[in-house]
Amino acid sequence: PGTTYTDSGLANGFTEYYSVQAVGSNTACDGALSNCQAVRPQPFAGSISLDRATYGCSVTINITVRDANIGGQTTTVTIWSTTEPSPETVTLTQSPPGSAKYLGSINTTSNSASAGDGLLSLHDGDTITAQYIDADDGNGNHNVVRQTTAVGDCVAPLISNVAATGVTDVQATISWTTDQGSDSVLTWGPSIPPTSVKSSPALVTSHSFLLTGLQSCTVYYYKVSSTDPSGNTSTADNGGQYFHFETLGNFGAGLQSCHQGRVFLDRPDYACSEVITIKVVDIDLNRNSTAADTVVVDVTSATETSPEQALLTETGANTSTFTGTILTSPAAPVHDGKLQTRNGDLITAAYHDADDGSGNPAVAYATAVSDCVGPVFSNIATSDEPPFRVYVSWNTSEASTSRVDYGSTTALGKSVSDAALTTSHQLVLTGLDACGLVYFKVSGTDARANTSVEDRGGSLYSFETGHVPGAVFIDGFESPTGWTLEGEWQIASPQGKGGGNGYPDPTSAYNGSTVLGLDLTGLGASPGNYEDRTNTSAISPKIDARNLNNGKLIIRRWLNVDAFVHDSAIIEGYKHGWNTIWQAAGYTPTTDNSWTRQTYDVSSLADRNSSFQVRFRLLSDYFTNYSGWNVDDVILKDGSLPDDEACGGCANKPSFAGLSSAVDINACGDSGVSLAWPPAVAWGSARSGTYAVYRDTVPNFVPSASNRLVAGLTVTSYTDSTAPNSTALYYLVRAESSESCSNGLNNRSVQDDNSVYLQARDDVSQPVPASIGSSLRLSDINDAHARLTWSAATGAASYNIYRANNPQMAGAQRIGSTSQLLYEDVGELTTAASRYYLVKGVNSCGVEGP
Repeated sequence: PGTTYTDSGLANGFTEYYSVQAVGSNTACDGALSNCQAVRPQPFAGSISLDRATYGCSVTINITVRDANIGGQTTTVTIWSTTEPSPETVTLTQSPPGSAKYLGSINTTSNSASAGDGLLSLHDGDTITAQYIDADDGNGNHNVVRQTTAVGDCVAPLISNVAATGVTDVQATISWTTDQGSDSVLTWGPSIPPTSVKSSPALVTSHSFLLTGLQSCTVYYYKVSSTDPSGNTSTADNGGQYFHFETLGNFGAGLQSCHQGRVFLDRPDYACSEVITIKVVDIDLNRNSTAADTVVVDVTSATETSPEQALLTETGANTSTFTGTILTSPAAPVHDGKLQTRNGDLITAAYHDADDGSGNPAVAYATAVSDCVGPVFSNIATSDEPPFRVYVSWNTSEASTSRVDYGSTTALGKSVSDAALTTSHQLVLTGLDACGLVYFKVSGTDARANTSVEDRGGSLYSFETGHVPGAVFIDGFESPTGWTLEGEWQIASPQGKGGGNGYPDPTSAYNGSTVLGLDLTGLGASPGNYEDRTNTSAISPKIDARNLNNGKLIIRRWLNVDAFVHDSAIIEGYKHGWNTIWQAAGYTPTTDNSWTRQTYDVSSLADRNSSFQVRFRLLSDYFTNYSGWNVDDVILKDGSLPDDEACGGCANKPSFAGLSSAVDINACGDSGVSLAWPPAVAWGSARSGTYAVYRDTVPNFVPSASNRLVAGLTVTSYTDSTAPNSTALYYLVRAESSESCSNGLNNRSVQDDNSVYLQARDDVSQPVPASIGSSLRLSDINDAHARLTWSAATGAASYNIYRANNPQMAGAQRIGSTSQLLYEDVGELTTAASRYYLVKGVNSCGVEGP
């Protein structure tokens, strides 16, 4: 990111060409190449360079000077840093003798600056400057200053999540993570100190090595190290005791733990009233070879930190596998044999192993999370498909079931549901009336039986169904309309019958509950299918189409019929006799396995026909019989008009949940307030609309033209760049439909009635957070985790947690950040290292307190 670069090691006398390009964090945004510059390195023009761009606080800086006319075997350079601004002098030696290249070095130190001690004092973030005075550049210039810079990087990688996984009798994987790219070194073996080494120079944050060829039931010890590009090294060795694992053994029942006890939970999460199943495997617990033994496991949660005990019983004599249960409870913490939990709690089962195979006691633990709340809903939307049908869709934060309760009044009364667990939901509401107002709410239950309901704060969502413009006939077969049914034609609920060819009737209507079809209930010699040698029809009532133009017939079809050389399905229209509208054609059978929408131009038959009729026919011979016709939603309409539209008339308002967030974009700058809201679920008696944003300094203000910031928005976010600084502001967003027949403030239409007011401030500065003082406390959670708690610090929006191995906090590294007043350092009490902690408040600008 600097603006200088030294190209060292070039051959003198040859012209080189250079261009510079600005490189963004996204390579698609790289800048254009600069003008090309030519230069010919001269032997007498001196240069200085460093061997790296960054340096740690306890490494060696190697310095190179190139100059062909120094005239001696040594030369000197000066070097300084932000921490040590008074230069240290470094002597460089000609290498090889007689060349123009001079080499030297100086070590860095994190100690305070001491002039002339031959060490460069350095702190993290320092600028390092090295300088060489070129006495004669060969071009007539003297005492030319040559400089190069680097940066101090004194923060070693933070090693975490050291673990042995995938342990079998012959192999295991050792893994760990670092907070910055660094190399990987694993030292391991069956004794202390381990002597085998595996390493990788790749700079990564996820490190792992596979160990193979191991011996069963053997304890292996290990430590891990990582060094960043600046030379800073971190080592994790379990406080000098080394980490260890024991390979598995086979005692006749498959691979299992030998002497290193292990504990397992049966799931990664639990509800707040659910059974937790715990398993321990440890061969040392086989005290009675002829009977099942028992063991006790301590179980805690973030709510109940004093352990409850679960009794585990061996699954059989000499199995060394023990199982037991404990019940979770949402009640207040009390020692009652149940584990009290709250949503989000860390649940821990700890087994105190008397001998982990190394001859030492140890604590094995397993964790899970309590899940006591149902899913969170988002993106609720409706999609109208007149007549009779509306889709309701939404998303959830976790997999859950789907349910919509709906009705023409706020009492609802009807419902549809789906038991499948998913995060993307869609249900269809059928049997609806055109231009009717429908209220609804959605709900879902997750895998832990937690149920959530989204009902717009108790006000319910709503939508108005549309209609089919220009329709002269609509029949969904939910009530008698005068069809003439021959033979096995029925109007009934389909039951999935028939289908000897593998294509049966549907199991439900497209809309409502009943359809028009052939043998829906299982009649005659071929139940569910049409019969041999049949010519049977279903004929509509007479339709007065005297005012119809551009006649269009629309149906929903589920048809299965053999090829026309054997059987045939036909649709006919009546005008001076029956005329074919459509006929199944070709030598391939027609086989539907879903409802399909079919449209036909019937203008020549239906327009201005006072007694138009539709006839569905089926003709068959004596070969294979199929399930035949299923028809729903027969519509005759003006084909020049849209197939569906909103009913209009400003009869109903949009259904809108209101503003969801209002936040200061930058708490330390005049950046404005960012607003966001979910899309309107429905637009009332319209199909579209816009949003208006209001702002005032008074809570629960009345929206009006005087406090309206903007109207006519079609997006679901807005930045208030005119927000006054350091003032409590209140925001309201309303949805307005796109009609023009009412009193809306933007479209002269209808606004929704939500009352979701959110407060925000556009601050330009934040005070430095106060210290948490002496309020920091550390407690032991189940001999596994170190829990930190503290009192709130004035001005703190969050807190950074630091950990070190010494009370002076030398080399402390940040291990986490939280907005809560507690933090659990998971598993740290199971290590042998001493730990010391520091917590600092952080304001919303990212500035730390003391």
